[in-house]
Amino acid sequence: MACPVPKYHRKGMTRRPERKRLILPNTWNFCTSRTRAGEYRFSELEDEDRLVLWGHIIFAAQMYGVQLAFVTTMSNHLHLICRAPIPEAVSLFHGHFKAQFARYINRKYGRTGSVWAGRFHNQNLLDDEAQEAALVYGMDHGTKEALVERPDEWHLPHTIKELCGDGWLRGHVWRRRVGKRKGEWRQIKERLIPLDPWRDDRAAYRDFIKQKLEDRVQHYIELRAAQRKAWLKARREARKAGEDPNEVLLPNGRLQAIIRQQDFVPRFTKRSRATRFKALGPD
Repeated sequence: MACPVPKYHRKGMTRRPERKRLILPNTWNFCTSRTRAGEYRFSELEDEDRLVLWGHIIFAAQMYGVQLAFVTTMSNHLHLICRAPIPEAVSLFHGHFKAQFARYINRKYGRTGSVWAGRFHNQNLLDDEAQEAALVYGMDHGTKEALVERPDEWHLPHTIKELCGDGWLRGHVWRRRVGKRKGEWRQIKERLIPLDPWRDDRAAYRDFIKQKLEDRVQHYIELRAAQRKAWLKARREARKAGEDPNEVLLPNGRLQAIIRQQDFVPRFTKRSRATRFKALGPD
């Protein structure tokens, strides 16, 4: 008797089935959600949209018992550090706020179709060093691309200001109409949870965030200086070689060699049909 052909091997079905993610309970996870085809769907977000995004994230976190530590939004993706006592709650949390915000942004800007490119990607953060590295990686967005001088100047939703302030994330959610009570926007808030090294000292955690912010600003000042120094050196060498120095262009973005040495780079695993597990920690 012939063995049945698995669904993902049948004729006309080339896509592999979605693999389950291995998310550890009560462990911080660095999660990433990207837009469909890398479209810049969030580049035009306004202050009102920022409050709505925070509202959907807070509402979903409270619904599924998910703790938030950090959120940052770029033009085509979103980074988030969260954890939950029940691993499945993280997936439900992401699915809820992503669906709600997609409906909102499509309705406001007169668009249709999907906003997000499938499910989110996660990485378990197994120790204190991994948590700090993920936090710094998310904090650097906007500055490492030379779009702004400081992370707290980033115009899209970013929790760096809340982390340097009172630690409360505030947003707006729509309260549906019930009977004679009209629907309306209402305020909602949630306290950002410090990472494990500062779980019992919020003041020390706030001071750490402020100091780390200034350190990263100085880091990129030195990086841009090294970039310009390399550019001037290349111009001098071109002049000595009899070439036109004006053809030597200043590299766009950051010096990849320096970044690889100093910045956190997420680790990747090979693709397979096995349970997906990504983690950063000891060894």
